[in-house]
Amino acid sequence: MTKVTVHVRRKKMTKGTARLTGAFLLVILLPVFVLASGMPPLKKYTGPIKPGVVITKDNWDQYLPELEKLLPISKIKWYGMGVKAGVVTMPIVETKVMPLTKAYVAATKKYEGTARIDPVTHDMSNYKAGIPFPHPKNAVQLAWNVYSMIARAQGHEDCRLGSVFMLFNGLEYEKSFSWYLYSRKYCGRTDILPLGDMPQFTEQNIGNKVSIIVRAPNEVKGFIQLRNRFWDLDKADACFSYIPSIRRLRRMTGNDLTDPLMGSDNVPDDNEVSHQKLDPKMTFTVLDHKDMLVPRWYLGPDSKPPYDYKKSRTANLSMIIKKWVPAFR
Repeated sequence: MTKVTVHVRRKKMTKGTARLTGAFLLVILLPVFVLASGMPPLKKYTGPIKPGVVITKDNWDQYLPELEKLLPISKIKWYGMGVKAGVVTMPIVETKVMPLTKAYVAATKKYEGTARIDPVTHDMSNYKAGIPFPHPKNAVQLAWNVYSMIARAQGHEDCRLGSVFMLFNGLEYEKSFSWYLYSRKYCGRTDILPLGDMPQFTEQNIGNKVSIIVRAPNEVKGFIQLRNRFWDLDKADACFSYIPSIRRLRRMTGNDLTDPLMGSDNVPDDNEVSHQKLDPKMTFTVLDHKDMLVPRWYLGPDSKPPYDYKKSRTANLSMIIKKWVPAFR
């Protein structure tokens, strides 16, 4: 079980530091991993990085050998940039598990043992809802547990999200993209009506649909992408994009979901454990089972502003929802 979690504390809310405090979906999915049985034995961390330690620019080099044991290389690079520049610190705190919804957990317990995986094709059958393998016995079961087709519980069953994606050159802000993300899950719904499987899944084999509508900057404003993700591993997803510069609709590749976003080096897998479509040709191996630091969004205990859904829902957003959400029905 993961023993420690790292929070990144902002000193200033500036564009140049925004990327340094991102949240990671791995935090939500940790309960899947900690229930694993038949996996390699846990390598418990017993070093000097413990709850209460605060890593700053003054002691970064001192703790770097230990951080290399607890963080992925990419996180050491990006968080190291901010810490060494003095724009963020890394307070180490006790692990805080982000719970799944009661309905999702109840479904996991109810249907445990019903899902089956074909040993040759890796196809999963008889999936009902929840985490298909709460006590995974092998790497393939673990891969299905974190597969984004089914692992997005709670609000992601019907997701409407406004996002700002910022690009940086080192710590210097360059430009940003803003878009609306819409997604709908059609199988194993536990939290948002309608529950269970929808006709799009039972009749058309569609596990979920995802759409992005770009709002800014002007050179890409109006770009739209719609992807129908099929449950069948041998069936390529149906992906279409509207390109405003040529006023044409184009069909895109349906197999690779990890192309870089908007000319950056960021790929969807950076925001989820596994966004790539599973493939029968893939092989799966659990390389290690150890304690790790998990970055989480942190602004301080009193910094979360109150949220009123009715007041925050702008007329423009309402119009876009009415116009595009029917495509998911």
